[in-house]
Amino acid sequence: MASEGGATPEKLQYDAWGIFVQTSNVRAVHIANGVMQLLRLLPGAAPPWAHLLATDQPLRAYVGAVKQALDARFGAGAWKLSDEARALCVTRTKDGPLRLDAPPHAADPKFLKRGRAHVRDHFASEEGFALTPAMHATVAAALNADGKVAVSGAADPTTPGLAFVGFNDPHTLGGMHAPTFLGMLSATPDGCRALAGLYDLACSSDDPHSALAVALGIGSATSPAPPLSPDEFVGAFPVPSGDGWAQWSKTVGTLARRLIEWHRFGASKSETLTAMIDLATLVLCVRLLRWRPDAGEGRLLLCVSPPDQAASMAQAVSRAQESLQRACAALNTAAEERLTLKKGGDANRYSPSTHALHLGAAGGWLFPLDARGGAKRYFKPGPRQLVTLTHALVDPGHAVPWPEFAARAEGLGLVLGGPNEHDTERRLGIGGVASTLREVGRANREHLVTLGLARRESDNVVLVDGGLQ
Repeated sequence: MASEGGATPEKLQYDAWGIFVQTSNVRAVHIANGVMQLLRLLPGAAPPWAHLLATDQPLRAYVGAVKQALDARFGAGAWKLSDEARALCVTRTKDGPLRLDAPPHAADPKFLKRGRAHVRDHFASEEGFALTPAMHATVAAALNADGKVAVSGAADPTTPGLAFVGFNDPHTLGGMHAPTFLGMLSATPDGCRALAGLYDLACSSDDPHSALAVALGIGSATSPAPPLSPDEFVGAFPVPSGDGWAQWSKTVGTLARRLIEWHRFGASKSETLTAMIDLATLVLCVRLLRWRPDAGEGRLLLCVSPPDQAASMAQAVSRAQESLQRACAALNTAAEERLTLKKGGDANRYSPSTHALHLGAAGGWLFPLDARGGAKRYFKPGPRQLVTLTHALVDPGHAVPWPEFAARAEGLGLVLGGPNEHDTERRLGIGGVASTLREVGRANREHLVTLGLARRESDNVVLVDGGLQ
């Protein structure tokens, strides 16, 4: 279906949001697998994208080119999750437990037959079958903690790497989340430095999860790991052509570059990779929630993350819920008017605010994580996400006063409480909240101090340093 100017909804959404809202079920683990699949094409095999994004169906064109490039590099379909890996990731079917140590049956699916053969050959010993049901359950819990590998369809393992990574349509790449995140990084010098560091981490295998995949014999086709300079990432991945992407890419590149630098200060490989995916869910969610068709100043979002949920914070939580609800309503209204999205009807049309809420909650930025029963969500980063946010906003080895830290967060669209309360109140657009902002600031500062991400000086000044000093 074409819309104004002949552009399709897919193209309009991509240029505006960097994603196509074709499902509400994209999770952090899908983005992680998408990032790893794209990094496997480096160096030299990432498809050119400018001419693809000029079409009316840019996402389908680009993802199709990526699949062809992966086929060319690794062999047709060899870059997807193997049957042997699927068998190790799954312990139950709709008919009951999946037993790798059970006698074979003619009706067994192909992946189960191959999984049994793999375990028999890889773990052969004089004592007999080496992978008991209890051991299988332990392995599956490590490889498939998110539950995104299933008997069929779902194939995105937890904590993927270049040697062990999955793919699933439409979640892994179909919505363009991973390509857009990497595209923003490849658009700026800071982002390219972050990409070079991310690639080096992905190529290494000195972490427990990579070692487990190697020990289990399920590592799939691997990408070579030559040292790549930041210059080799310039323009490697696509960036939307809509308003504001150049500035947003610059912001995201700086955030990502800091996260990679924190790895050199002691953050582990798994912590850094997780932080990068946390950042991806945040910046994509916030870009969507703050989008305006007139390219004007985006709405701010009130963020409340106290160290404990005291009754005294009820008013602040209520205003944070209102802040998010108004952003969602404004997004849906603008999308229906400008991007040909409508409520109900066509199964290919999903509410953009629902997509943003699910994505933000899945990344740990919104609370509650599961809003069944009508619970109202609001921005409340968990402890891990606060580490990501702090490390993205503060360079390692440096400390910034709370007002400056809060001002940097407002550059992302998140109000933590702190500087210029009257201007912040205006940009929130939810009425008088000056006293609430002061309360929110105290609670957020206290949480960072409790987590060791900030310190309180003798004069009661709070300095945010990110820990790991």
